[in-house]
Amino acid sequence: MGWNSWDAYGTTVAEAEVKANADYMAAHLKSHGWQYIVVDIQWSDPNARAHGYRPDAKLAMDSFGRLLPAANRFPSSANGAGFRPLAD
Repeated sequence: MGWNSWDAYGTTVAEAEVKANADYMAAHLKSHGWQYIVVDIQWSDPNARAHGYRPDAKLAMDSFGRLLPAANRFPSSANGAGFRPLAD
């Protein structure tokens, strides 16, 4: 079982919210089988908005066109670090 960011934040979740939910889950739900954290949809959009997608959004990408977490929403992902620091 796990937590999915879409269920509470839609497209607008940020690092602090993910971390807070992961910490809560680890402290209170892990012993009941909860183990997964999913950062869902549009995490690469620096200007994600609630209640809708931005079809022409300029997404955060590396030089090869691979999506990166938007650093303004996920500060630990800066300089190409990706989600590794948050996952750790």
